[in-house]
Amino acid sequence: MDNRLSVYIASILLFLFGGVCLYADEIFYVPNENGCMIAYKKLTDNTVRIIAEPGKAIWKGDNQGDNYAQCKCDTLSLPSIISHNGKDYTVTEIDYDAFYHVSTIKKVIIPASVNTLCGIGFPPFFSYHANPFMFSSIEEIEIDDKNPNYVSYKGLVFSKNMRVFHSCPPCYKKDTLTLPEGLQHLGPFSLSNLTHVKTIVLPLTLKYVHNVAFYDSESVQYIVFQDSVKSITQNNFAHFPNLSDVTFGAMLDTIMLNELFWQPMTMHIRTKNVPYSGFSIPESYKNDVPNQKENMDASVLYVPRSSITLYNQAPGWRLFGKILPIEPPIVSGVNNAEVSWVQNFSATGYVWTLYLDEAQTQPYLQLTFDKDGHLTNIDLNRPNAPQLPAEEGDKQEDKRYAEYYSFTITGLDANTKYYYTRQTLAGERVIDEESGSFETLPDGAPTGVNPLLFEPSPQKTFENGMLRIRKNGNSYNVNGTKVE
Repeated sequence: MDNRLSVYIASILLFLFGGVCLYADEIFYVPNENGCMIAYKKLTDNTVRIIAEPGKAIWKGDNQGDNYAQCKCDTLSLPSIISHNGKDYTVTEIDYDAFYHVSTIKKVIIPASVNTLCGIGFPPFFSYHANPFMFSSIEEIEIDDKNPNYVSYKGLVFSKNMRVFHSCPPCYKKDTLTLPEGLQHLGPFSLSNLTHVKTIVLPLTLKYVHNVAFYDSESVQYIVFQDSVKSITQNNFAHFPNLSDVTFGAMLDTIMLNELFWQPMTMHIRTKNVPYSGFSIPESYKNDVPNQKENMDASVLYVPRSSITLYNQAPGWRLFGKILPIEPPIVSGVNNAEVSWVQNFSATGYVWTLYLDEAQTQPYLQLTFDKDGHLTNIDLNRPNAPQLPAEEGDKQEDKRYAEYYSFTITGLDANTKYYYTRQTLAGERVIDEESGSFETLPDGAPTGVNPLLFEPSPQKTFENGMLRIRKNGNSYNVNGTKVE
């Protein structure tokens, strides 16, 4: 074989398998200050890495015995300098699997000398690994203030500048984990194998999520991403059997759905433009998520109401059992309010009533709709108010959004609280009812577009006692004639 080719192949193998070197077989045990025997691998003539005990399994399902089972203390304080055979070594690294299957230790204290929480090892395709505490009983990590690369905050591990999140201890005790503002990057496996955390709330400053930042967490049920996150890529939600609710912001443009839906779930997406899903039917049901198709059929997706039709037509997204508006049922302005409700396919009609008092003794307005969401009758509680006969109702074949009806009422008083009921009828029987209140904005409040209010086109409006259709900023009567 050509010598140059031999050198080239050797270089590739060295890169892939992470530092096979002169000291690769030099492994020794040294007790810490509590007498706990710790395994080390020699890196250079004067540095070492903390590793898993040789012969112990590294993956969750292959447990051959606990690492450091002989450590009887709850807190493991790692040394910065060790001595072996009369020579001192500086502890500079902790290997990616050093604490796999540790079941006795609750807290780890890391000295200033440790500048790398990873180590390159198996599998070689993870060039580095920022969370060596996975699959352990660790609840808290403390780092010496003088450490040059890492800092601990509330028992979590961050980069020194707090911009990169490296490690959440798998047994972190709180139900809700809220990561601080200023954080920009979730490192690989930084939020993996969590056993107690149910809710994860990410900051507005977060920009990048590693494709294996989330992985194999049995306890996590809710995750909230803010608008700053644009992409959620492959494997982020692999093995999340209890994940039931995820929220994404308005800037999301890519999410890989094929690792999701270990159970039926609710998803909220605030972006109007449909993100790429990487998912279509039926060929994408080729992964290890059991019953994924059935779980998607039972899942609900909430999106901006102006985009419901687009999501219903898009590959991947159209597989959700229901796609509903994310906006609240009433969005109020200064002198107006937009009302929305979800279609009930058993309904024969709907009645929406507005009141001036909480006791609902002073009705102000009542609107009646047919089963298709078309207005058929208006009742106003004021003298000589015009009333729209049923046969002159809204017959326009306007563009309607799947499973959603809406109308806008104008001419309300500013800075006033109103009360309402919405009844869904099957014949003369009420099969669903909703009550609530809303408050119009004070005079002088900004009249720009509410970020949650994406105006459908066209809209039914009630202006000065008459039904109007609004489209592109213009008003039309029920016959389609423009009204100046």
